[in-house]
Amino acid sequence: MMTATAMSACPSHDEVKQALERLLASRRFARAERHARFLRFVVEETLNGNGHQLKESLLGAEVFGRAPGYDPRVDPVVRVEATKLRGRLEEYYRLDAAEEQVVIDFPRGGYVPQFRYREAAVVGERRGRRRRAKRRGRPRWSRWRRGG
Repeated sequence: MMTATAMSACPSHDEVKQALERLLASRRFARAERHARFLRFVVEETLNGNGHQLKESLLGAEVFGRAPGYDPRVDPVVRVEATKLRGRLEEYYRLDAAEEQVVIDFPRGGYVPQFRYREAAVVGERRGRRRRAKRRGRPRWSRWRRGG
């Protein structure tokens, strides 16, 4: 169990690396080679102190095999894959990793991931929300429109 002080601090490099390995070994990422390669690259570069260098042109060349001088305005592969990766990460933390304490965020507007501890209250809240959603069934308005 983590203390409130530990929860407010940033995770260590080792904790982030372990969380990354668990994430990449999950069902959601095991077959998503492109997203796994993308996430591993940006996390490792950030941990190595090179986050400020994570630009679209570098990622296109290093992760997606584009020529070093490619034009990101013509080929939006990095932006498209970053959007898909953000969605995949959101699903992973929402559905597959409810108990994961270290979260790797990939905020919009850039390619530098952020690392944080998940608050204990959020973990319990998400689990409860998923259970309630399963029990609800159809929305009330759909029964009303059917006449029953």
